[in-house]
Amino acid sequence: MTKPIRILYVDDEADIRGIIDYALEDEPDIVLESCESGQEALNKAGDFQPDLILLDVMMPGMDGPTTLKKLRELTQTRTTPVIFVTAKVQPNEVEQFKSLGAIDVIAKPFDPISLAAHLRKQLELATRAPAKKRLTNLQVCAGPIRRNSRAESTRLTQTGLLSLPTMPAAAFMMNFVARSTAWSAPACPSVIRKWARLPARSNSLLAS
Repeated sequence: MTKPIRILYVDDEADIRGIIDYALEDEPDIVLESCESGQEALNKAGDFQPDLILLDVMMPGMDGPTTLKKLRELTQTRTTPVIFVTAKVQPNEVEQFKSLGAIDVIAKPFDPISLAAHLRKQLELATRAPAKKRLTNLQVCAGPIRRNSRAESTRLTQTGLLSLPTMPAAAFMMNFVARSTAWSAPACPSVIRKWARLPARSNSLLAS
């Protein structure tokens, strides 16, 4: 069974919280916890351990950006993806919210019918992002990427990073890497060595 998506929503306006609740209440894979203030969100976040946080911007006492800063100080929400839900959606405002670490900004009023699908998509993109951030350019660790992945694996073999029996898997890997815009120098050798440990039969299957 798929683990439900736990969403913490923070907004001082009861009407908006009601709309969010209406939009998500029939979604079997979503568990919603609503808060009317930043302080309430801080009190609940530790036990609730959200997968996604939705934050209003303009709130009395503790506004959205301040709430986000405080949430980042908690272990349970230090890296939790955050989306601002606000009427402040001028380009410079959206840019500012994203500079604070928000993965998206949803404009009020929003479409409650499409909200669940939009949140799933944003969360999926956010969970993929850490893997991409661990990667930079392959050129750092293996030299310029070449179109012929089999030739590239041969070159790596000559450097001692790969052994000949693993060349089919290496070709498969290099095809994948060539399509990536981010590959990190620390990650590259370890990934190559991991592929190099695969049995020759597995290499042939992966490269087919």
